[in-house]
Amino acid sequence: MDHRQWLSSLCISELRFAKTYITPKKYYPIRNKSRHHHGLIYTTQGTETYFFRDKTITSPPGTVLYIPKGEAYTIELSEDSNTVITMEFEVASREVPRPFLMKAGKGSDVKKCFLETERICNGKKYASEVMCRSLFYRAVYLLLSKDTEYHTTQNAAKLADAVELLHSNYRSADFRISDMYKISGISAKYFETVFKREFGITPKEYLIQLRIEYATELLRNEKYTVGNVALEVGYSDIYHFCKIFKEKTGMSPGEARRMHNS
Repeated sequence: MDHRQWLSSLCISELRFAKTYITPKKYYPIRNKSRHHHGLIYTTQGTETYFFRDKTITSPPGTVLYIPKGEAYTIELSEDSNTVITMEFEVASREVPRPFLMKAGKGSDVKKCFLETERICNGKKYASEVMCRSLFYRAVYLLLSKDTEYHTTQNAAKLADAVELLHSNYRSADFRISDMYKISGISAKYFETVFKREFGITPKEYLIQLRIEYATELLRNEKYTVGNVALEVGYSDIYHFCKIFKEKTGMSPGEARRMHNS
């Protein structure tokens, strides 16, 4: 299902609430076995990476992520803390798309809609409910406008192909960031600039995030030694893998295994 088509015909049956969450890195990874409501999540600070059953989405500042009700996922954070504004809602239709990310812009009108909705949505008066719905649909309209602009740019399309290549090959030791430059058809320097502007982190940092999250999942299985895990996520040098793992998680692979299996 095309998310733009779904948004353009979206009818919410209830706007549950809007709220700002400020979460320090010590609370990550965050795991949600089943989301209670549909959500639009506007990131204002920090870059989270969401791992769903069929895709991985990195949500930098100035983007809005949609997650459907009932979805299971894990969230990793690359900075010291994260701030998001979320609008939780119910929909009239049973058919909903998979999670998707939209470009909203930092300090944009979209952000103003989210903040204003948060300010008044918990009111009990009918006028407040009407205003909240109005702001919700205003945010959706603005997102559709910006998202259309984003997806029609040539460089965005080239970036999408490169990101897809990354997600398909990040576990391979033979994968190189330069492979992404080649498939995009743009220079390495400009690719790095565009990538960081869209995702908030460099391609190398994105690659490491994917590998560390997958390694964390594998470490829960006692049949995998740390050396096996390193090889499975693209590191032929176990000492290099352990060094990077500790830099990103604050724990050695062994400590992570003991914590998750205790």
